[in-house]
Amino acid sequence: MGENKTAKVTAPSSRELALALALGWAAAELVGRYRHGIHPRNPAAAKAREGRQIPRLSCSRRALRSNNDLFWLLAQRMLVLSEELRLDDLEGKDVEGSVDRRLRALPGEIRKYIDDPTSTRALEAAAFYQLLEDWTQLARPEPGVRSRALRDAFSFAGDLADVYWALPVPQRHNLPD
Repeated sequence: MGENKTAKVTAPSSRELALALALGWAAAELVGRYRHGIHPRNPAAAKAREGRQIPRLSCSRRALRSNNDLFWLLAQRMLVLSEELRLDDLEGKDVEGSVDRRLRALPGEIRKYIDDPTSTRALEAAAFYQLLEDWTQLARPEPGVRSRALRDAFSFAGDLADVYWALPVPQRHNLPD
């Protein structure tokens, strides 16, 4: 008789679950920020607005990061998290063979765009969305191969971030006393 060769599925560690949650959130947050217009801008345009802003209160100690920096850091975070979850080699599942490579290039493309918005098309709305959509379509099944809980954590965090970024931003001057 033949041997029964079944792969042993182990429960994910709490660290792996946390990584899957963080990665699902990061992917949806990148799209959510973009949809809200919070994405890299040319610094020259930011300088024009700078004169109309008031300084922060002296009690604020946390370092301010620009939207450009936050967007770049979020793209970097997505790469690190996908590597930690061993999702950094999706090329074999990518028919065109370009999604993973394009995602790896995204932080560099963001930096190029900040310096010169005409230098890259990677952050044009359709191209940016399609890259993240293609990547999540490839990446989403991978945690599920190892564990249903990992797949659910990845999807849940993406759903939660999607809801967060879909909420209307309250008008500050209309808030009740």
